[in-house]
Amino acid sequence: MKKILVITPFFYPHLGGSQQYMEGLYVFLKKKHPQLQIDVLCYNTDKTKPRELYRGLRLYRIPAWNVLPGQFALPKLFPLLKFLSEHKDYDLIHTSTRFFDSSWWAPLYAKLTGTKIVLTDHCAYHPVSGNKIVDMVVGIVEATIVRLSLHFYDDVFSENKKTANFLKDNFGIKSEVAYPGIFGNSVLGQKPKNKRVKVVYAGRLIKTKGIKDLITIAKKIKEADFIFAGEGPLIKELKSEAKKLDNVKILGGIPQKEVMELFKTSDIFAYPSMHSEGLPLAIVEAGQSGMAVVATESGAINEVIKNNKTGILVKRKDFDAFNRALKKLVEDRILREKLGNNLQKFIFDNFSWDKASKLVLQNLPEPRRV
Repeated sequence: MKKILVITPFFYPHLGGSQQYMEGLYVFLKKKHPQLQIDVLCYNTDKTKPRELYRGLRLYRIPAWNVLPGQFALPKLFPLLKFLSEHKDYDLIHTSTRFFDSSWWAPLYAKLTGTKIVLTDHCAYHPVSGNKIVDMVVGIVEATIVRLSLHFYDDVFSENKKTANFLKDNFGIKSEVAYPGIFGNSVLGQKPKNKRVKVVYAGRLIKTKGIKDLITIAKKIKEADFIFAGEGPLIKELKSEAKKLDNVKILGGIPQKEVMELFKTSDIFAYPSMHSEGLPLAIVEAGQSGMAVVATESGAINEVIKNNKTGILVKRKDFDAFNRALKKLVEDRILREKLGNNLQKFIFDNFSWDKASKLVLQNLPEPRRV
């Protein structure tokens, strides 16, 4: 039986794009190849069960420090070493996102144990947090530790074309593009007609995602209802603000199944991000649900959202343009349906887990001949 160890600091029940990518990929692989044993090593940032069988995957959560909640965590050393000493003989190790700490130490562990290791990267920029000191430290880490560790991998994949180009231009790393697949059971078709237009944001509630700007826009577009799903350091502030507004609801973190149900019954997905994005999976999920999308030109979003064809794109940090675009979609039902239908068809035609899963499988070593 082949054994794969997936290492990613954040995983279920955490809600985040790179984590959902790894979950979707390996749930797909497990269903298609049930003989595979897939273990996931993650950090217990949500203080839940240390061990759990989840959708066919064996999860091992070790204690950690939540350095930047929802963005960066560090494992406690002794529990990590204990896990690594007790769980060996993997055929392949797969890490996620180059600036997570696990993507730095895992290649060394792989070399020591003689295990093949691959990385899937998601970010098409040098990461930013909004804090100048943190961003300076991150820049130094990217130029040193990250640059070095990338060359220890047997193979590197990119979630999107822009990330692939970034890795090549900045680190001299060639990577194959492996777009995400379809999540859950969605079908092509019309969305229900709501009495009031429902605008949704789903993702981390952090400053660089433009959440505060979206709250300000909600105050101006009172004819629409705004729903926020996700966890993050801004959640208390947002809930306090929402109490003053009749058209804003903060759900907090909800299970992925509920997110998809919310998308199916909503009209517009708003994504005013200024963040260091790759290809946000929330946009893929919104698209497969038939929602019209208005988003900023951040990361690889333009690989999915073609302006005025599969959605509306505006420049990053252009608050007025985002406000106008969102108001236009709220007021024009025909345009919403046209853009939503176009995006849904684009997602169904271009996104599948097949390629990503084949890239993983081709890195599994052949059985040893006796």
